Amino acid sequence: MKTKAWVLTGSGSPLELMDLEIPKLEKGQSLVRVLYSGVCHTQLNIMHGLKGVDKNIPRLMGHEGSAIVEEVGEGVTKVKSGDYVVLSWLKGNGLEKKSSVYISGNEKINSGPVATFSERAVVAEANLAKLSRSVPETAAALLGCAIPTGTGMVFNLLEDSPGKSIAIYGMGGVGSSVLLGARARNYAPI
Repeated sequence: MKTKAWVLTGSGSPLELMDLEIPKLEKGQSLVRVLYSGVCHTQLNIMHGLKGVDKNIPRLMGHEGSAIVEEVGEGVTKVKSGDYVVLSWLKGNGLEKKSSVYISGNEKINSGPVATFSERAVVAEANLAKLSRSVPETAAALLGCAIPTGTGMVFNLLEDSPGKSIAIYGMGGVGSSVLLGARARNYAPI
């Protein structure tokens, strides 16, 4: 089976759209059809070579998205075919698989445990979380990185003290999620 995917072929180079052969599922992996992907600033830094030398180039990109599970590999128990899921770089419960290798012609294309800049992707069970269909597909993509990063900072690093103030510089996906967390924890003024 093949998929179209945006592949990073060199630091500072634009992504290239390629047809890739999807690898056979290994223990702990699922095949998903990606619905929506977020674009995290970390991914942009990798693309521009700002995270140091990337020994995994050429590689698939994207680490937050919404998807439908199409097939599950051996040992996968928390999702089944047809489940609506969020894909995240954050590890949850389930089996872990560090990476996969796709093929384009004679070239190997690396992937981490999650890849969302593609039509279909092989994803480790630990990087999938089942969702209610009531969560919009576009918003679900943000659950993979922006929301847990922003609200996670408020809930895990800041004091829980009503009346404390907070300043947020930047209102992208993470900053907006900090705002949600600050409101939930009754920070004022914001």
